[in-house]
Amino acid sequence: MVKCELCGTETEDPLMLYGREVCRECFEYYKAIQGRGCGCCSCGYTK
Repeated sequence: MVKCELCGTETEDPLMLYGREVCRECFEYYKAIQGRGCGCCSCGYTK
């Protein structure tokens, strides 16, 4: 389990958002704001 660096929720499958490990909820929230992935890689997903 990894703790989301934004909200602190523990997640089994963290995603990368600007180099931070975040939960899917935070990732989807920021992706919706940006209208795209986080930009740290082609798709934004890790693992």
